[in-house]
Amino acid sequence: MRKLLSAILTAALVLLSVTACGSRKSDQPPLASGSVIVADDSIPDVAPNISGVVTSMTRVRDGVTLLVEIPGKNNSYMGDKVYVTATSKTVVESESKTRYDDPEQIIPGDTVSVWYSGSSTGTTPAYAMAQGVRVTSQVEDLLLTVRHGETTVMASPAEGEVTSSDIHPLFYGSYLVSHGEGNLFLYFAKKPMKISATAVSASSKEDATPYHFKSDDSSLTAEIPANLPQGDYTVTVKAEYEDSADYYIFTLSIRP
Repeated sequence: MRKLLSAILTAALVLLSVTACGSRKSDQPPLASGSVIVADDSIPDVAPNISGVVTSMTRVRDGVTLLVEIPGKNNSYMGDKVYVTATSKTVVESESKTRYDDPEQIIPGDTVSVWYSGSSTGTTPAYAMAQGVRVTSQVEDLLLTVRHGETTVMASPAEGEVTSSDIHPLFYGSYLVSHGEGNLFLYFAKKPMKISATAVSASSKEDATPYHFKSDDSSLTAEIPANLPQGDYTVTVKAEYEDSADYYIFTLSIRP
C-alpha cells in the first residue's frame, strides 16, 4: 500500500483515492540539542535531532525534502520545524526497523524521527541533511493530501462547518506555493460525491472575501482562480458524502 501511495504522489496526472494505514501522534519530543553523526548503514540508539509530523514533501534530485513540524495545541504548528532532505543514501525505516526502498515512500501525515548527517542551519526554519529517518507511525486520520507541482502537503481536518468568515492563522497546517496558475490535485481516503474549495486572505482579517475554485468532482481537482492576487490564503476544501461533509484546511501562497 505504501508503494501505491508513493506512486500516486509521484505521477504527474494520476488521480486516485488513497487509503490511510496508521496513526498520527501529537505528543512528540522536542528538538534534540546538537547533531548526531549516523553510521551509513544504520540508525544509532541515541535521541533523534527532531521528531514530528511530515506536513510537506517536495521531490528534489535524488530524493525528497520533508518539512517536519512538532504539532502544538489543537494540531496547530507553532513550534519547531525543520526542512530535512533525504536521499538514496539516507537510511529510512519503519518503527520495526523494516527498510524503505525509497524516501519517497514517506508521505505527508507520517510521524517521523530524524537523525542529521551534520549540523543544521541556524535559520528559521532550519535546513538539514538526513542520515537516518524512522517512520514511527503512518497516517490514519488524515483524509486529504493536496499536490501542486512537485510539492504535496497535508490538509488539516477542521471540526464542524467552516465559513468564509473564519480566518485561520498561517500556522494551521502546511502550505503550497504557486505562481497563480494550475490545478491542485486532491487525494482522499474515500472518494466524495462532491467537492468545493474556497480561498480567504490569511494575512488580513479585514478582507474576508472568498475566492471560489472551479472544482471537478470526477477528477478531484481544484483550479486556482486566475484573479487571485499575490499573498497568503487559507484554503478550505469541503468534501460532501451521502450523509456527511468533511472540511480540510491548508495555506496557499501566491508568488510572482
